[in-house]
Amino acid sequence: MAKATKRQIAVLDFETDPFLYGRLPRPFAWGLYANDMYRYHWEPNAWNNDRCVDKLIALLESFDEPLLIYAHNGGKFDFLFLIKHLNGKIKIVNGRILEAKVGIHTIRDSFAILPIPLKQSGGKKDIDYKFLERDVREEHKDEILDYLYHDCVSLFDLVMAFWGEFGDVLTIGSAAMREFKKFHKFETAGESFDAQFRSYYFGGRCQCFETGVIDGAIKGYDANSAYPHAMRSTYHPVSTRYSILDHVTNKSSFVCWEGQNYNAVPVRTKTGLDFTSESGTYYSTIHEFNIGLETGTIKPMRVKHAVEFAEVMTFADFVDHFYTSRLKAKADGDKFLEIFYKLILNSSYGKFAQRGDDFQDSIILPYGDIPDLAPEGTPPDKWYVPEYTHGDYCIWSKPSPKKSYFNVATAASITGAARANLLRALSYASRPLYCDTDSIYCEMLEGRLDDKELGAWKLEFTGSQIAIAGKKLYAVMGDKLNKETGEMEYTCIKKASKGVRLPALAIFMAARGDTVETRNDAPTFKLAGKHEFIKRNVRKTG
Repeated sequence: MAKATKRQIAVLDFETDPFLYGRLPRPFAWGLYANDMYRYHWEPNAWNNDRCVDKLIALLESFDEPLLIYAHNGGKFDFLFLIKHLNGKIKIVNGRILEAKVGIHTIRDSFAILPIPLKQSGGKKDIDYKFLERDVREEHKDEILDYLYHDCVSLFDLVMAFWGEFGDVLTIGSAAMREFKKFHKFETAGESFDAQFRSYYFGGRCQCFETGVIDGAIKGYDANSAYPHAMRSTYHPVSTRYSILDHVTNKSSFVCWEGQNYNAVPVRTKTGLDFTSESGTYYSTIHEFNIGLETGTIKPMRVKHAVEFAEVMTFADFVDHFYTSRLKAKADGDKFLEIFYKLILNSSYGKFAQRGDDFQDSIILPYGDIPDLAPEGTPPDKWYVPEYTHGDYCIWSKPSPKKSYFNVATAASITGAARANLLRALSYASRPLYCDTDSIYCEMLEGRLDDKELGAWKLEFTGSQIAIAGKKLYAVMGDKLNKETGEMEYTCIKKASKGVRLPALAIFMAARGDTVETRNDAPTFKLAGKHEFIKRNVRKTG
């Protein structure tokens, strides 16, 4: 059911110099769109941010009613142009401004509720970014302004559709948890419970079984909605009441055991999760423990303890509702709802692992100003300290007094069930080469495949060569239909290069052992104003 809002929602977008290594992009145009108005400013020859931004600030100051203004990825980009105009409390997560104030107006990063590229929603237009260069942008003014307007309208439609479905929330995780609570109840935990069971909480499994350039038939398989399947198909603890036993029962949720591990369960290391530890003490969910026994990939010598919870359940009602709704939206051609329901399904489980230890309360003030004095009795180290300091402003932060927890045991069980499903599938794979959470690249995956069944595996691609240089760094070559010519051509059909943008050739070079130098044309914006351009060397690992 659509949710009404009395807040006047708008969207903002800047057009800037195209990204080029070593050049900080500067805005030369902006658009502000709401239901009943569109304003834009064009200043193609501006040599600094101030004049273009000042025009926006002047416009905002002319409004009598406050706006709630969204910008996509604004907290990492657009809002940095406005930062010296921000005032009061500011919400920051991992260096991203989620929400802040500009005068009477509130700005929010729409990426927090829609963590996808806008192009994925089908609403973003294409443009040749060379048209945005300073020396040619004036002759391409009409195209650029049309592109700007279209981006604003598309984002506005997307945000309004999200509000209509889920209402006023700051993040997609908050929306997912709000929806989850409509279907299932669970007990929220505290700090001591979280400390007790966080050792069972691990993330997804990403692993290179082989590296280098490998020739031959390569097949890539994906699991349909791996985490929603894990939520629906297995039982998970939802209480904070539990019992510790010295043996495993059919009611156990977690097992701490000693023994042999044959590439089945993880341990934490400084560089991430390691599944190759051959022996030791392991903290496993019952899902991985049982599948490990089934596949012969673990050999427990001693159970140190097992944990039973007072209440466990599946989350079938929640998953069935949104999975069915997603399929219907896809059949109806409703791209927005299809995206929303997928995001909700994949965002709820991680929210269970939330803990408040690192939460900060922040406030932004002009440089030289300091926050009000701490209330009497408040220790100095619990009050605001300068965290991001710049010549124009300073962002002060302090530990949040609110310690927000959900139930890390629930999150641990769900992620463990997803890894268990992957572990079972790996046991059916012929020459597994690579896996990542819900995908396996191998010569062949035995068993029944299904494109639609929740949790089932489907064939995504068939290639003839793969280069694996490391985790999330690979390229697959194969035949692909050229839609323009109608002919098959040999090309890269799948690749990943997390953190860098690499062509397939560079990934093949790295996989062969060569060192590939890469640099990111887009700067990494820092709240302290010390923006960085990242250059790094990539070579084969593992």
